[in-house]
Amino acid sequence: MLAEFVFTPTESKHLIAKAVARLPQVQNALKNGIVAMHPSTSTYYLMKELIGEYPDVDKVWVTGMIVPKAQCVEAHTQLKKSEKTTGLNKALANAGTYPHTYVIVKGQRTYGWVLNDLTEKMGKGDIYVKGVNGYDAEGRVAVQIGSVDEYGTIGRMVAARKVNGFEIITPVGLEKLVPGSLTEAARRINRGIDYSMGVKSRLFPFEANAITEVQALEFLSGGKAVPFSAGGVGGAEGAISIAVEGTEEQVSAAIAVAESVKGSQLPPIHSPQCLDCSMPSCYLCGVKKPWVKDE
Repeated sequence: MLAEFVFTPTESKHLIAKAVARLPQVQNALKNGIVAMHPSTSTYYLMKELIGEYPDVDKVWVTGMIVPKAQCVEAHTQLKKSEKTTGLNKALANAGTYPHTYVIVKGQRTYGWVLNDLTEKMGKGDIYVKGVNGYDAEGRVAVQIGSVDEYGTIGRMVAARKVNGFEIITPVGLEKLVPGSLTEAARRINRGIDYSMGVKSRLFPFEANAITEVQALEFLSGGKAVPFSAGGVGGAEGAISIAVEGTEEQVSAAIAVAESVKGSQLPPIHSPQCLDCSMPSCYLCGVKKPWVKDE
């Protein structure tokens, strides 16, 4: 049997989360150890799959992001210029004190962790999940770092993985497939940026267990998945079309999981007002550009 599917980027995030949650090593960590997740649109669905509850979107649930106006940050991570630049802004300037990681210990959501706690406590059998900004044909992933901290949260976790031996999993939709080498791209842009639409960023490539729609569908169905086109209009911009071939049982399983994520919608994203933002590395802070449509 052969079936064709279309997934918008949001539907892809939900599909991949279903697969990541069911990976044997994730189930083992959920039962016996630590599953830690950086807040993102990818891990939003994963929290639901793992513990049956979505994260609280009234708090920080994404940090860096790409929105129509530019490279940006979630509004709740920033203080207004009229407020003191201490507290949350100060904490976010040091990746080790980043306070928003979702942490599940032996199946229970726990609170109060900063990143330094994770780098000390996580070990073999534990899982760290991080959404990424790029994925290349070599299977390498990369994260944009816009904070003043040199290596960001991901740099700290990659260094800790080398010492402690936990696994990093990166759910990534094929909308983020970047032509060429991310390693070479990092060499070019990390030399210094003279202009940026929004937050200037560095690129941090690294190796991880990258799970795309292809791996997700194959794992969840047992069939063979092949992407065959990309793009769309009317809300399907960034969509990916994938065919799955296999036995009747396998293709039926693929149809069931594909239909279960159709229509998935993320909560609203809160972008800060450029004129009142305090992000120190953003070229739009205090600036009014004609394409910026802040409400």
